[in-house]
Amino acid sequence: EIFKSALENARVSQTVDEKITFYQAAVNAVHGLFLEDMGAIWVMTEREHLNQEYLSSLLSLSKLYLAKGQEQKAIQACQQMLIRDACYEDAYRLMMQIYASLGDRPAIVRQYQACKAALKNKWGILPSPKTEELFRQLTE
Repeated sequence: EIFKSALENARVSQTVDEKITFYQAAVNAVHGLFLEDMGAIWVMTEREHLNQEYLSSLLSLSKLYLAKGQEQKAIQACQQMLIRDACYEDAYRLMMQIYASLGDRPAIVRQYQACKAALKNKWGILPSPKTEELFRQLTE
């Protein structure tokens, strides 16, 4: 309930600073997966829904930090996403953009390679065309 309330407050907030405060509160309220030790269908459905909300909150928070010029906090939020889901391409793409804003081309390449390796190891697939195109744009 704390997570959902903070998330709703973040969505209706008018200023970037308020949004950051509420998204950070939402993210801080999460301690692991929802009812991790239960396997009932309704629990798994709610767990996945809440996990997606958590990842979306971190993505929004990271984008807000980047907009405020707080790149290190933006990177930390992306890293939290990747701890939860090592194949979350949105986090890799955002990290590549953050490193591009910092002028750190080697870090862009490292993030792309990490994304590629994670997707190959877990699913046997390559990054999406969207990720491939961003990588090309940022490293040309």
